[in-house]
Amino acid sequence: MESRTHTSIIMRKLTSRSGQSTGCVEARENCALAKGNNKTADELEQAVWDLLDTVKYRPFPAGPSYMIDYSNVKGIIVQALYNSAGWPALAVILNDILTGQLDTLETLLDVLYPTNFTDIFAQIAEPLALAGIHCSDNMVRTEKFEDFLPAVQRMYNTSKIIGDALVFLYSACAQWKIEPKERYTGDFNVKTRNPVLFIGNSYDALTPLVSAKNVSATFEGSVVLKVEGYGHSSLAAPSACTIRTTSAYWANGTLPPEGKVCELDAPLYSGITWADVINQVYGNGTATAKRHVPTLARLGSTLKSPFSR
Repeated sequence: MESRTHTSIIMRKLTSRSGQSTGCVEARENCALAKGNNKTADELEQAVWDLLDTVKYRPFPAGPSYMIDYSNVKGIIVQALYNSAGWPALAVILNDILTGQLDTLETLLDVLYPTNFTDIFAQIAEPLALAGIHCSDNMVRTEKFEDFLPAVQRMYNTSKIIGDALVFLYSACAQWKIEPKERYTGDFNVKTRNPVLFIGNSYDALTPLVSAKNVSATFEGSVVLKVEGYGHSSLAAPSACTIRTTSAYWANGTLPPEGKVCELDAPLYSGITWADVINQVYGNGTATAKRHVPTLARLGSTLKSPFSR
């Protein structure tokens, strides 16, 4: 079970963004931003911040269909924080922008963004569903911008990478007209029939580890499994240890010892996928199909639109 608190979310984003640069330098040959140069992780990260500042005031086109502006570049970076498997592709996009390789960039964006009606509709529907989830639980309401402004400033001050990306969501929630009857407000002290296994990644920008620990504290007898990896939820961090630990839990209710840590078996920018790790655990090529585990494109393969079905 994964969990979140919004203050922790925006604080973890910056750590995950730094991990993109650090991992890039450590796997320089597999990361377009660092390949062929001697830039440090700090220098690469600063180059991206400088790029964001530049396109905020001086956007430019990439072909006839795309505008390279602040919201688009920031959106691509934030979206990539969900899964480190997408970081090699992000590095290619950022490198193309920084080096002016606009023809290549346009080709990548053609793959990344939806072009048919079905995918465009899915892109529109996703944030609407997100607003419904967040705003139903959010109890703060105001119709005055002056009342909302301090919350905006707090988000800006808390996280450089994600603070401004959350404003659209919380501004909608502040004006939400529906007060759901099913909203649960407590108490949160729970004794379940069987103890619960919670899982948290050490560098999850969306559901941070501290939140898993906070929720576990209210579930009697529960345990938190820490996965040493980046990305949103344990599904973004391929680990043989996670497979074995969760399999033991689902098969016979066995909980790991308190403080158990599972190491990552897919180093950043390595191209190793869940399919590789599952085959490592089970020793055959059928496990992935049986479990319907989503597999991610290997390094260097064609980008796949996140909106495709």
